[in-house]
Amino acid sequence: MTLPIGNPLIARSGVANATAQPTPAGDAGEDIRMMFTKLLVAQIRNQDPLNPTDPAQFVAQLTQLSQTETLQQVSQRVLAQTRALSGLQGYALGSHVGREVSVETPSVERVNGHAIRGSVDLPIQSESAEIVLTSSNGKTIRKPLPASSGRTEFSLDDAWFAANQLGAGKFDIHVQSGTTKLPVRVSGRVERVHLDGTGAQIDVSGVGTRIDAANIRELSANAPSGAAKHGSAA
Repeated sequence: MTLPIGNPLIARSGVANATAQPTPAGDAGEDIRMMFTKLLVAQIRNQDPLNPTDPAQFVAQLTQLSQTETLQQVSQRVLAQTRALSGLQGYALGSHVGREVSVETPSVERVNGHAIRGSVDLPIQSESAEIVLTSSNGKTIRKPLPASSGRTEFSLDDAWFAANQLGAGKFDIHVQSGTTKLPVRVSGRVERVHLDGTGAQIDVSGVGTRIDAANIRELSANAPSGAAKHGSAA
């Protein structure tokens, strides 16, 4: 049985006034148990003697409290483990600062003098596929990919950007294969690792900042060479 907030029986017993006081800092779970116990005692004391409450209702309420406490404990443990794993992941990524990484991303940040290199997984017997690049001002440029299936690499260098009158800046990027929009993986150098409550994040040259580490698809054992940075004209 659940008592309404304005129940006069609870008010006469003084429980409502007691629970209305500010709760000092401490164990929130203990505060909830104390409040529940006081409410339960008030219910038992003030029930109608001619129509007593079914004891099964009290048992059900106690069971519900126990289940709630268990779920809270499980949630706290999972959160603690997640933070610990995130920290370990961040420390592991720290050893890759300066090395090359491939991340799945919907956008890139181009710097003059550096190519955008990446790859895409094309379906078997895919229709003609093309890279679709959209600038921040809404200009869209497409570049056909060679007929292929499976992992297909691409490179957009300075010459290609100049030919299409595109400069440095942020671009949305994906591959269009028929009516299917495919995500791309872009390669760049890990510049920084961030650790906060949301998990490990990385800054990747040519891609962007604070990229979720879950988007990493490949880690290189070596730093990228100067030749690899610039890619090939295509």
